[in-house]
Amino acid sequence: MNFIMDDTSPEIRKMYRRMLMNLSPEDRFMKGIQMFNAARTMVLASQKKTLSDKELKIFLFDRFYRDELGDQFRVDFLAQLK
Repeated sequence: MNFIMDDTSPEIRKMYRRMLMNLSPEDRFMKGIQMFNAARTMVLASQKKTLSDKELKIFLFDRFYRDELGDQFRVDFLAQLK
């Protein structure tokens, strides 16, 4: 399932992009890390049961990347997990 939320007006989207582009490359990078960490925290909060390290990696991979990277990439990823 590939769900994209698109309820932001074009004007606000442009304003937000302008704000981000006014940041230094380092600050934009840090902003991306902060946003990813916030998303990861929310995804982890949605998981009710305790997972092993391997199960947690699979869970996070599936939530963030499965739709974009596809089944073969998932098979390769799982084969490399320890």
